[in-house]
Amino acid sequence: MSNKYKLTIKEEASFEISDAYEWYESKQVNLGGKFKKHLLKTFKSILANPMSFQVLFNNHRQAVVSKFPFVVIFETFDVNVVVYAVFHTSQDPKKKNRM
Repeated sequence: MSNKYKLTIKEEASFEISDAYEWYESKQVNLGGKFKKHLLKTFKSILANPMSFQVLFNNHRQAVVSKFPFVVIFETFDVNVVVYAVFHTSQDPKKKNRM
């Protein structure tokens, strides 16, 4: 079964993912790998049904990454899902609205 949606990760979100991975790896071997595993599960859930996630503002939605204090901020355009941020929940929530 293939998803009808295509995932695009914006550059800033890619940097956030890399930073989080590196930080977790520096704390414990393979913890960064576990973070990426849970993040990939979140991406799969988003692609399976992007409209099922909470709307934050405008058309931006939020998906929670299980077991890690992160949310994925994304928007759907026809068959494209665009990830704008992988946001650490301890940050100022106003930063979510930077898109």
